[in-house]
Amino acid sequence: PMVEDRGLNGKLLEVMFAQADEALAEYLAAHPDFYVSFNITPRELIQKGFVAELMRMVERSSFTAEQMCLEITERQLLASPETAAEVTRDLKRRGFRLAIDDAGTGHNGLAALQKLDVSTVKIDKYFIDHIDDDPRSRVMVDMFVSVARRYNMTTVAEGVETENQLAVLRATGVH
Repeated sequence: PMVEDRGLNGKLLEVMFAQADEALAEYLAAHPDFYVSFNITPRELIQKGFVAELMRMVERSSFTAEQMCLEITERQLLASPETAAEVTRDLKRRGFRLAIDDAGTGHNGLAALQKLDVSTVKIDKYFIDHIDDDPRSRVMVDMFVSVARRYNMTTVAEGVETENQLAVLRATGVH
C-alpha cells in the first residue's frame, strides 16, 4: 500500500523486472513456459504510455511477453473501466498473462472480473484462512470459482497453509 499511495509502482516494476531478468535470463531461455508475475495497479494500467513502456522493457530483456503475468491489484478503484478493458485486451493480444490479485477484498470486486480481459483470478488469503471451518468463506470461494469457470478463467488460492484447506479448495474446483 505504501508504494501504491506514493505512486512508485512504475519505478518498482522497472527495478523488479530488471532484477528478475538478470537472475533468470538463462532459465527463461531454457524454459519458455516459465513465467514471472508482477503486480500493477489499476492507476498504472490506464496510465498513458504504460503498454509502450512495458513493451520496451520486454524488448530489452530476455523475457517474452508470454513469460510475464501482470497481476492487477485490488487496492485502488478502477477509475476508467473502459480504458482498463481496452488495455487488458491489448496486453492479452500481445501475449501477456493477466490476473486479478487479491480478488474479493478490494475496490473493484466482481466488476473487474466482468470488465477486464484477464485469465486468472487469485482468491485472497482472507477467504482461504477459514475455508475449512467457516461456511461463509466456502460460499465466497464457490462463487469465485463459479464465475471464473463461466468466464473460462483459472483460479488460484493465496495463502494455503494446511492440508485441510488444500483438500477443501480442490473439492471446490480451485486450480
